[in-house]
Amino acid sequence: MTSLTDLSFQVEEELKKRFLSPDGVLYDYSGPHGEVELPRPEECRIHFPNLFGWWTPIENGAFFTGDYLLGLLRNRRGAQSGERKKLIGTLLHGLFRLQDAARSEGCILRGLGSDGNCRYPASSCDQVIPWMLALYEFQRHPIATEQERSECRNRLLRLLTALRKWNWSIPGDVPGFERGSFLSGETAESAAVSCVNLLLATAMAADLSGEEADLQRHILAANEILPFGGTRLRILSAGLAVQPLWMGWFLTHTVYAMRLLTELSPLPGVRTAAREGMVRSGRHFLSALPEWKRYRRGLDFSPDWRICGELWQEHSTCSEGEKIALRELPLWHAASPCIREEKNTIRHALSAAWIVLTSELPEGRKRVGEELEGLSGHLRLSELCDVSFYLLENIRSELERSCRTSPDPEE
Repeated sequence: MTSLTDLSFQVEEELKKRFLSPDGVLYDYSGPHGEVELPRPEECRIHFPNLFGWWTPIENGAFFTGDYLLGLLRNRRGAQSGERKKLIGTLLHGLFRLQDAARSEGCILRGLGSDGNCRYPASSCDQVIPWMLALYEFQRHPIATEQERSECRNRLLRLLTALRKWNWSIPGDVPGFERGSFLSGETAESAAVSCVNLLLATAMAADLSGEEADLQRHILAANEILPFGGTRLRILSAGLAVQPLWMGWFLTHTVYAMRLLTELSPLPGVRTAAREGMVRSGRHFLSALPEWKRYRRGLDFSPDWRICGELWQEHSTCSEGEKIALRELPLWHAASPCIREEKNTIRHALSAAWIVLTSELPEGRKRVGEELEGLSGHLRLSELCDVSFYLLENIRSELERSCRTSPDPEE
């Protein structure tokens, strides 16, 4: 795995050169020479190309910045270096900015447009959960000062209090654009992610506040009987083993949240169920590890997401926005086929690798090493346009930690 480790050292430079916004938030994509077309204020105002900002470079700022920060913080030794501490601080304050710029309490913005302030109105669980995890992990990291630790804790409690007032729905930048909920799902399978999210949120609130009321909310979340039968404990124990493999890229932080629950929850039943769930999830995603081998280099890149204007219509609800965005997607894929290619191959494989390693699956380290062999010779980071290669840092951090805690006798 030495070559993979070497490749991960290039990640920071490439991200800083092409993908890091002035606000300290990662863009979803960038051309080989840093080509990025940011949405303008008037485009955000009319929800063009859609009210999520899907297909623009500010679609997943909180998501990707939060997940990358988890990888940096997981590398305890590397995080202590001067340059790395500076990068961590930049990303952390980028996440702060996505909370501060929002007009609704409880909203975490996806990203910011050309003027450093304009934004799309709809957020999602996939923006909020990585944001929460990153701030929580930072505040308990050795590099955090007391002032930084206090600020992260206060920001987390502020978010969690607001989400509880929203009945665990995810608010938009302004009322009327709520999307996602920690209570969603009409079956055990469709509720798998939301169950993890609610257990994480209530456990985190109990830990940060020390209040009995928050502890009781966590106990209730774990044990209440759901409308379709069973409890969140049962769902947590089953993990993500029935989720489609292509969804792995936005289930990475769900598995990370499971692992955090094994430490954070004061309830032995939650800790046990979380460990069972993360192992089952890791085993499920083993089969996605070879997906990088299908990657074809040399496809065209274009930053021009405005081509979606051919199919854009005025809209004012999340359901309408999703329909419009899905109609626009073939246009975006045709304009920039390299983004689709990288998402469907490299992103899937690297997401699966992080899931497998995070799950602490006994055979995980060995299988990741075997399945990613040859990856470093196949990838040229300077050519990649999708930001997902940041996951190489997360993979390296997990590999190094697993090597220190459970050395392979064959090495």
